[in-house]
Amino acid sequence: MTDTPQHSKVGYFMVAIGAIVRHPDDSRILVLKKSQSASYNKGIWELVFGRLNQGEDLIAALARELTEETGLSLKGTPKLLTTFHMFRGVPVAANELIGVVYVVDVATSSVTLSDEHDAFEWIEPVEAISRIDRSDIRSYVQLYITEHR
Repeated sequence: MTDTPQHSKVGYFMVAIGAIVRHPDDSRILVLKKSQSASYNKGIWELVFGRLNQGEDLIAALARELTEETGLSLKGTPKLLTTFHMFRGVPVAANELIGVVYVVDVATSSVTLSDEHDAFEWIEPVEAISRIDRSDIRSYVQLYITEHR
């Protein structure tokens, strides 16, 4: 291995947290539409996603991101769905991202969006696959469907 930003011996990367949020009363999941003023992926449909603060616990970050983006609170224990690795833009160390996606339950379906998103819908997981713009995020929903039939 060489000491390039992509393969350095000591890593520098961000950690992301994501969630498939299940409706409390039925089989629907929550999808969010990024606002045009968002810093990344403007206008796309996605799931709840965010980055961990330095030193932050995974579940604490998940709860924080869920509340910040939707006004919802975790109910019960989140279930690990998958992990991922990507670059948020060009493949350099400063853009490297390790992610963890959970399946979460919430007590209410009353969403209050942050400025990061301008629309939301509770939809069936199969419909979410056609709504979500990014193929990697669609794959998380497909995995959820496969594992939670």
